[in-house]
Amino acid sequence: MRDLTDSVEAELSKSANVPITLYTLTPITGAIVRLAEYDRDVYFGGFKYDAFPVSHDSVKNDLESTIDSVRVVVSNGNLFMSALLLHNDGFRGARVKIDTVFANLLEDSDNFVTKFDGVISAVSVTDEVVSFDVVSKLDLQDLRIPKRFFRRDICQWIYKGSGTCQYAGILPTCDKTIDGYNGCRIHMNVQNFGGFPAIPEKRTIIV
Repeated sequence: MRDLTDSVEAELSKSANVPITLYTLTPITGAIVRLAEYDRDVYFGGFKYDAFPVSHDSVKNDLESTIDSVRVVVSNGNLFMSALLLHNDGFRGARVKIDTVFANLLEDSDNFVTKFDGVISAVSVTDEVVSFDVVSKLDLQDLRIPKRFFRRDICQWIYKGSGTCQYAGILPTCDKTIDGYNGCRIHMNVQNFGGFPAIPEKRTIIV
């Protein structure tokens, strides 16, 4: 664990301060994305962090309390994040580092607190936001991150698969669309459709 600088400890002890949350997304391939949960761009450690609508929930454990995880939610206004996902392999396996800095301590790059450091395990997309589920790097030794395609119009489930498709009717086949001639709606099984109609662009695929 990294020791806090005296300046950070002093800042944390104050009854009032101005914390800023910085997010660094490092894909396996592609450019690093730096965002600041703040009302203006932030310059820290020689890098610019773009002010952007981004937030995260509290760190939590899975049901067995063995894996720390956090969800990061980023605005998808103008489909900006969708475009980044397409050009960065869906950010699958990307590292996400969440740091706290303070408005009056930005000159010294040692003055930060790391709140979370992990790897993206899942991504979901809507017209409004992109959500990243991030699991702790410390818990990845025995964890295999699955490769999964998020498609707007094509169902990913095995037809009549238990726990996924769940269709138990008499129709022998399905074309794996939601509104096709032999799709989910014809089967009256839309509630179990394995595609992602909320993905903004029809051709968007996230890995």
